[in-house]
Amino acid sequence: MPALLKLMIDTLPDHALLLIIVVVGLNILGWITALVLGFRRKWWLVAPLLIPFFYPFTLLVLCIRRAKHFYIPMVAHLLGLALWLGGSAYLRSSEWSDLMDLEKELIAEGHVLDPAKLHGIQEADPDANIWDHPMLKTLAQAATPGRKWVKGEIIAGAPEGEEARQLMEVTYAWSKVPEIPPWATEYEVKDNAPVPMHRPLETLYDLALALRPDQEETDKGTADDTLPSDLDATLNGYLSDDPFLEPPLVPFESMESINEILVPFFAKAEPKLEDLNDAVSRMQDVYPYHWSEGPGMLLPHLSFLEDVHILATRKGLHHVYNDEAEKAFQDLQLATHISETGVSDILICRLNALKRWQETLSLLIAAQNHHLWSDEQWLWIHERLSQKYFPDHVPATLLMERAAHGSWFKSQADEDPTLTLGRLDPSFFGRLPPLSFWKVNIYWVVKDFMQAHYIKQISLLHQAYLELIPKAERIVMDSVDGAWSGLDLETPRHEMSSYGLLSTMMTPSLGKAYLKFFDTQLQLEMAKVSIQLERYYLSHQSYPEGLEALVPKWIPTLPMDPMSAQPFHYRRLEPDGFELYSVGWNGSDDGGLLGYQEEQPFFNYAPKGKHHPDDMLWRVDGGSETLPILLIDANEGEDDASSPMMDIEMMKRYGLLPMDFEE
Repeated sequence: MPALLKLMIDTLPDHALLLIIVVVGLNILGWITALVLGFRRKWWLVAPLLIPFFYPFTLLVLCIRRAKHFYIPMVAHLLGLALWLGGSAYLRSSEWSDLMDLEKELIAEGHVLDPAKLHGIQEADPDANIWDHPMLKTLAQAATPGRKWVKGEIIAGAPEGEEARQLMEVTYAWSKVPEIPPWATEYEVKDNAPVPMHRPLETLYDLALALRPDQEETDKGTADDTLPSDLDATLNGYLSDDPFLEPPLVPFESMESINEILVPFFAKAEPKLEDLNDAVSRMQDVYPYHWSEGPGMLLPHLSFLEDVHILATRKGLHHVYNDEAEKAFQDLQLATHISETGVSDILICRLNALKRWQETLSLLIAAQNHHLWSDEQWLWIHERLSQKYFPDHVPATLLMERAAHGSWFKSQADEDPTLTLGRLDPSFFGRLPPLSFWKVNIYWVVKDFMQAHYIKQISLLHQAYLELIPKAERIVMDSVDGAWSGLDLETPRHEMSSYGLLSTMMTPSLGKAYLKFFDTQLQLEMAKVSIQLERYYLSHQSYPEGLEALVPKWIPTLPMDPMSAQPFHYRRLEPDGFELYSVGWNGSDDGGLLGYQEEQPFFNYAPKGKHHPDDMLWRVDGGSETLPILLIDANEGEDDASSPMMDIEMMKRYGLLPMDFEE
């Protein structure tokens, strides 16, 4: 408790504690004086003077009736109020001056605090800019700010922005790919073998399962730009309102039965993806970011890019498994262009791009299973991947987060801080009293003090970033030569809390964000090694017995696992496959076993002091790849305790269903 109290005091504005002590002291002095005077006048006056709700009314009545000496507590309270209001105004002015001085000092040291300048101001050429292409123009317009609070009033957004956001659902319905929940399908694992990170054939299988009900019934969920996508309707065949009536998933008998569903779906998507390819092939990528909106900035292009990237990669997988090499490679090129489109150093933009790059890699594994592409095509991919080192972007994202959020927080200094913070954490600040009650009864008294405290949090946020940015730069430098498993990526919440409320709210998950940069880069490193293995296969019609065979013709030195700074683990599989794996964040060889990942599909950071398998496995099955076996019910039979019938009997027994309930 003392540590928490010290923390609260340290994050208050300068001299705020002294002001609070003096004002509270004056009010306590006035209250005690009123109690003493009331007891001397009539003993029963102590009762209303003791109750906070009745105290001001009782004191006011006594003063009006000119009760002897009762002006003394009134003067004490009025003096305290005047001191509070004047002191709060001084604190606000002082904190604002300190913030301006801090920012001037940062700018003098070379820091860029303007997000537009940091991003780079570039004049868009309508004929060369991606976002001025007719297909994507609606997305650019949809970024126009919507309604917002200004001086306590709601200001309507620009009409074109509102109209564009309403059009998006229909205009881009074709880009939605139906999905089945991950928990709805389970596939057989042969001999408890390690499960690789990417399983492209299972991905196609899931898509066919998600499409099948729509194909049979309403033909929704396909690439039709006249109807919005309804993913709930897509899953109705599997997820009935009555859990006992859910029909089981029916396995596909062959790849041909999967193709019967996928061919018409991708045929409808083809013209749209051709237009998209024309758009993302343009030379300029100037998206209209509205930096003045801060955390409320609209980024509708991110969800669209994620959707069309999934569509392009799924289409590429479909072409791979139909041995259509050129079409599959064109889809890979489109997926690569999409992964490089609409990227800025805003953290959410970077994380979205990382997710797209990870999705792209599944196409490489599928193509390797079929040995589909030529040496020149694999070289093109390798060159593209070699241009990326995602951890390099970590310091830049912190610089952008500071600039984008800091400038917006500063612009809100004249607003009610509870409204500003409510945009960051509605779950807490949304419970505060309504604005009208708040302003009339309380806000005018605490306005300047709250704003002074809020401005202090902005200064502390700058100081937090002054610690975080050099740490991120050190992490990147250490990652070049050292083992990643030894990197300290965590940003403890208690450390950030010492930098105030805004720092605690804005920086708690940076450690997880760092992990995603490194995990994606690890997958790219493994992809680059696998490409050289594929080039070796094209030359020798078999994979090598060891990675040493790649040196020096295909790679200059033995490829290292960045997690351990030791060579990657590799084993050849018969007849024409291989396994390549990294030891993961725990730095231990777990035989390629992937750890349990409850929330994040690529969050492999093992808690300190505990050992969890967290290897990352890249597996090419080659000719041994077979159609996935969908598990319907692993323990069928009358005695199956997990069967719906057994559930019904148990629910009858415990009174959750009537005894005469019929299945």
